[in-house]
Amino acid sequence: MGQAPFTITYDSWVRSLWDVRAEASARCQRDGMAAELRGREFSQRMQSAEFRCYVP
Repeated sequence: MGQAPFTITYDSWVRSLWDVRAEASARCQRDGMAAELRGREFSQRMQSAEFRCYVP
């Protein structure tokens, strides 16, 4: 069973999606889960990515 989705908002001029995915993975791994990218908003400099943790 997974957890509720969470969103990471980031400045795309400073951080890449790769960095944000790594942060989400680390957050999920604390509970022994994996991270899945569910959606993104990237029309501006400040972007957001929604993830969920799940048991692989």
